[in-house]
Amino acid sequence: MNHPPVTLNGRYVDMKSSKDHTIVGVGDVPETALKDAISKGYEDTVLLYVPEKDMVHIY
Repeated sequence: MNHPPVTLNGRYVDMKSSKDHTIVGVGDVPETALKDAISKGYEDTVLLYVPEKDMVHIY
């Protein structure tokens, strides 16, 4: 079954770890991404924001 590609621009993503970049949670706000990961059994994850396309993002 093929799924349409998910746009991550402008969203928060939760990865398994800093070494394993498998995405385990996604959301429009950090809490949603964390809850998504926790619902899949992942609790110690790395949360980051993916900037919108053509947006300057300074840390």
